[in-house]
Parts: sequence; structure tokens; C-alpha cells
Amino acid sequence: MLVLPEKWDGTERLLDEIRRVLRTLPPRTDYYPGADHRLAAVRAAHPAAETYGDGCRLLVPDVTDPDDVLITTEVFGSALGVVRLPGTTTAAFLHRAVDFANDVLPGSLGATLIVHPRTARAERTALKSAVSALRYGTLGVNCWSAVGFLLGYTPWGAHPGNTRHAIGSGIGFVHNAFMIEDVEKTVLRAPFAPAPRGLVTTEPSLSVRPPYFVTNRTALTTVERLVRFTADPHVRKLPALLASALRG
Repeated sequence: MLVLPEKWDGTERLLDEIRRVLRTLPPRTDYYPGADHRLAAVRAAHPAAETYGDGCRLLVPDVTDPDDVLITTEVFGSALGVVRLPGTTTAAFLHRAVDFANDVLPGSLGATLIVHPRTARAERTALKSAVSALRYGTLGVNCWSAVGFLLGYTPWGAHPGNTRHAIGSGIGFVHNAFMIEDVEKTVLRAPFAPAPRGLVTTEPSLSVRPPYFVTNRTALTTVERLVRFTADPHVRKLPALLASALRG
């Protein structure tokens, strides 16, 4: 689920860019058990949904019904619903978005918050409050929340509060290599844009395009070389690994 401000002048431009990327991706079968049935339920609820990749990806650009299947169910498949919330200021929108994510959407495992560096500096208090208030086990600020799982040592699990009778996204945390007690959430932060585009966003960094981006051209090669390096670390393997990562 993608939550956007309804009055933001970039909303339609962002959705057009998402459509452009979806059109370029090859078909891919979802591997989560039952994904085909959940996607069929989305198609039944939204016969006019935009389809991409020979129908394997669905986009519903304006979800308004609070009982919509995209809001009440974790689809765990290639369907993206878009909810537009009011808020004439960044702080007002963030407040509504946090309440919507916490109280309306199912699940509490991971969420991602995308914020431009200029907005982050100008709305520091509002951003800090949103990060603190979101009830998710892992929150990625400008990065995919599942990076917290891939790291292997940060705590990974649902936000505390679930029970055996209302299991939600689960109970407890795995990984947690430093054995931190009473974990509430993991917060990850990354640059808004990889190098060299970070120079344009006034947040320069050496970060390359992440290999989990669907638009990364060398993802498979990079990950294979990273696994080999992890299994047998040696400086001679770094040049090839870095070369592949930089070409992504």
C-alpha cells in the first residue's frame, strides 16, 4: 500500500513513473503461497485495475473504500494500492498517514518512509514524531524495511503487542545479534538517492543503487559476488564486486 498526500503536486508524476517502471519489467510469478488467490480477489474487487507484465502486476491508483480488500488484507503479491490522504502541510499529512498505517492497515512488520533531504531538514520535528509513532517492527527511512532482515543482526519482527489469539504479524524478534532486550522497533536510514544523483538532492553519498531495486541492471551478478566474498572474504574479490555494484 502506497500512502500519498492528495494535494501534493508530485503525486501524479510519481504514479506515472511507477507505471513506466512496471511497463518495463518482465512477467514474474509470485512465489508466496496463495498469492494467486489474493490477486484474484483484488481483480474481482477492481475490474478496472491497471495491469502490467501480462496481468501479473496490478495497480489501483485511488483506493477510497475503507473495506477495500487492499486495505483489509495483506495481499503479499504484486498488487499496489494507492491511498491519498488530506493534509496541507507536511506535519498534517504525516500525522494522518501514521494514524492510517497504525490503525487501519493490517500488519506491523515493516514500513518505509520516503522523505526528501530538504523536507527532512525543514520538518525535523514532524519527521521525528512520525518515526517514533509508527508501530512497525522495522521502519526504513528512504530504504526498504526488509534491509533489516537482510542485515542479519538487527532485530526483525512485528511491533510488540500481538498475542497468540491475535497473532497479527507475529510475536517476538529474530536475529538481534547484540541481544538487545525489550526491543520495540528497528529504524534504518539510507540516502534519498544513490550516487551520483545524491548531489542533486543536496545529500551526497557513496551509496550505489541497491541490488534489490528492480531497475538494477547487475543485481544478480552483484549478489553472487557478494555471497562469494561473504563466504570467503579476500581483498582480491573486491574489485569485481565493486565494479558490478557501480554498474547497477
